[in-house]
Amino acid sequence: MPVFVDKPVAPSGADVETLFNLAEQHQTPLFVGFNRRYLPLLNTHLNDQRPEDELGTPLLSLRWEKHRHALPDAPRRFIFDDFIHPLDSINVHGDMSIDDLDVFAQFGEGLLGRLDVRWHRDNSLFEASMNRQYGATKETIAVAYRNECYFFDGFTRGERMQDNVITQLALPDWTGMQASKGFEAMLTHWFEVVGAGWVETALTQRNVSTHWTADDLVVYCDALRDSD
Repeated sequence: MPVFVDKPVAPSGADVETLFNLAEQHQTPLFVGFNRRYLPLLNTHLNDQRPEDELGTPLLSLRWEKHRHALPDAPRRFIFDDFIHPLDSINVHGDMSIDDLDVFAQFGEGLLGRLDVRWHRDNSLFEASMNRQYGATKETIAVAYRNECYFFDGFTRGERMQDNVITQLALPDWTGMQASKGFEAMLTHWFEVVGAGWVETALTQRNVSTHWTADDLVVYCDALRDSD
């Protein structure tokens, strides 16, 4: 029977890989609920209209910030329960590794308050940032192509900047929260997986890669905290 699991699949990379191996052995689709992969505002203006091989405008940078107010926490909860969203959102190729990351972690009273990771692949720069000692709960996404960039302040509105002209972007006023946050599109994909009886290999690889990188970040942050 196909299985849907909200992120994270499990709080460790080893457990996640074991579960996906079991799913493969039993030919059972294991689907992970990363709703930010399905945000309609972003996917309309970025993914759907921008096949790199046709437009010749490859992605140059992607920065994903997800901040919260007064919520520092232990590294594993911080990373697996929350930071995994921006982390997965920059793992667009599904091949991220801790060995490739530049990591900045900020602690206070033994709790992780801020975490930033940065890496590059080919000629593209990827960054994820979470500050849980921020002035307000907020999420922003900045994307750059050659002489063209986008900035999204949340999931319902943004800006496109090209030729020194700023164009306002927004979802239709009647768009519900379940749609604007990607849940409707995610469930549509899930029903397609159920019907087909399998999950794309690239999607599984991305799921495993994101969880393993999250686990490696926990180990790194724990060691950094304990050394202080």
